[in-house]
Amino acid sequence: MCFKSTLEHLTNAKIHFDMPMRKHTSLCVGGSARYYAEIDSLYSLNQLICLANEHKVNYKVIGNGTNILVSDLGFDGLIIDIKRLNDIFFKQNDVRAMAGAKLDKLIKFMHSNGLTGLEELSGIPATVGGAIVMNAGAFKHNISDHLVSVETLSDGKIKFYNKKRAFTLFVLFKRN
Repeated sequence: MCFKSTLEHLTNAKIHFDMPMRKHTSLCVGGSARYYAEIDSLYSLNQLICLANEHKVNYKVIGNGTNILVSDLGFDGLIIDIKRLNDIFFKQNDVRAMAGAKLDKLIKFMHSNGLTGLEELSGIPATVGGAIVMNAGAFKHNISDHLVSVETLSDGKIKFYNKKRAFTLFVLFKRN
């Protein structure tokens, strides 16, 4: 079965074909992505990555679209939109945030729970995953100053890293 047919039969992701990327970037420019998937689970993310690899289709994972520029010629591959992977929660005494959560949402969550430290990053239009990949910062403070660890998805397995830059699924911050 071809890649497009396989995508058409998926029930756990919202699939679009020839999606104009100008609708998904802050600069509102760029051609169309041949395949575009909106996901809301780690299962969907893993499944799409495995399918893309199996069919030798290039893929990119995006969040807010605030730090990307898409060619007017478009992207001949799969764009995986992770904005719906946006849960933020406590696990024991630690705050965990999924890669698609907006950075301001994380800051508000922490503030409402009496936690401080990330306020300097307020207003940066990034997802948590994007903020970590680019080590977002402002006023001489970076997100890595508060980061404890990162969990990533690789080959269908969750891997754990201490303060490494990588595609982020969950992020663990220290409680002040």
